[in-house]
Amino acid sequence: MRTLQTIGELAGRTVGLWWQFLAPLIVWCSLGFAVHELAFFLSARLGAAHQTPATLVFILGVVALVCSYVLMIHSTVPGLRLTRPQTSQHPVAQVLPGELFDSQSGVGSVARALGPFLAVYAVWGLVDSEVTDLFSINILYNGLGGVDQWSINLSRFWFYLTLAVVAWVVRIALDQLRRRVRWTFLEFPAMAVEGIWVFASFITALTVVDVVVAWITTRVAWSWLLGLWRSALELLPELSMPWGLTLPASVERFVGWLIADVLPAVGEHVVLPLMWLALAATVFGWHRFTSADVLAGTRIGTGLQRLGERLPSGRVRAVSFWATGDLRVKYLPVLQALRLLLHSGPRVLGAFILLSTVIDVGTEWLMVGVARILGPLPYDLALGVEPTVRLITTLIEMPLLVALYAAAFERVIRAVR
Repeated sequence: MRTLQTIGELAGRTVGLWWQFLAPLIVWCSLGFAVHELAFFLSARLGAAHQTPATLVFILGVVALVCSYVLMIHSTVPGLRLTRPQTSQHPVAQVLPGELFDSQSGVGSVARALGPFLAVYAVWGLVDSEVTDLFSINILYNGLGGVDQWSINLSRFWFYLTLAVVAWVVRIALDQLRRRVRWTFLEFPAMAVEGIWVFASFITALTVVDVVVAWITTRVAWSWLLGLWRSALELLPELSMPWGLTLPASVERFVGWLIADVLPAVGEHVVLPLMWLALAATVFGWHRFTSADVLAGTRIGTGLQRLGERLPSGRVRAVSFWATGDLRVKYLPVLQALRLLLHSGPRVLGAFILLSTVIDVGTEWLMVGVARILGPLPYDLALGVEPTVRLITTLIEMPLLVALYAAAFERVIRAVR
């Protein structure tokens, strides 16, 4: 009953926040969607002949969409019912900072959260989904010639590596300029360059990972491990199972099912929603942390503390502090927020994941239903109708999800207190 009560309370609070902030949520979501779609059509129109500007326009379209999500989350901050926790000796005190909620402007929230949001986009394959959408638009303008004839090609490793390096240099220069000149409009090119740098860096890193995995799976050692796995299966007795398979075949099917279905499903429907909630927490103001706060009480934290004590003072410490600036300011708070979520207990997290899945599945069913109602359409007409359908479903899904993040964050804080 307590679990059902938690689900009911969280759902009710979500609907309340959704209704309270529906207007700004719709506005930010619509603006982000419009800029995103225009950037994609402009990128496809530039084509392979102008692939560098076409790629930059594509990245900026993704950045605009992510910025709209951050601003949607930020717009719900006035409605949060949060109080500062009292100082105590409770085990979770280390994840509750003294200055619990450090409010920022919308621009400041975007600048801080843009990198981690794009990192999640890249790691969870959401960038691949964006690229697939761009491919569909490229087919409309440039035909079925393949990636060599389209406006983007993720296999261009050296291009993305160069783009990441150039963006990093420009980003450092803009940071130096912003420290000397306090001009608000400099935040906008800084965010654009930040988005290009993070996007290109993760595309480069994921390409390297793919190459390394391909290299490992073609080595003799990999074949030996596969042979060892086969030998282990052959050691099992050939018992017939009630479902019509032998014991070795059942074990092989079960392991394959875990790898091919269960782990991806857990990553998409459990880990990814928790990452979005952790990212939302940093937008709500949960970001006053240092590396010592995040790693407190762990072996890594103890080791880093000893290493810091041994480092010579002066320039070495200054350089290390500068080099880890982004990690400390933008990414470690996300890890700290994840620790906070885990301390809230399985009941709160289970209710959040359940409601997140319901919204996600409900949106997918809505899209399928609309597609069946429309029926088969010519390709050019389908490309014209599809953005409208996605806009409608996005305007339903994203405000609900953002309201859920706000309601869940309230519930998490109440649980850990």
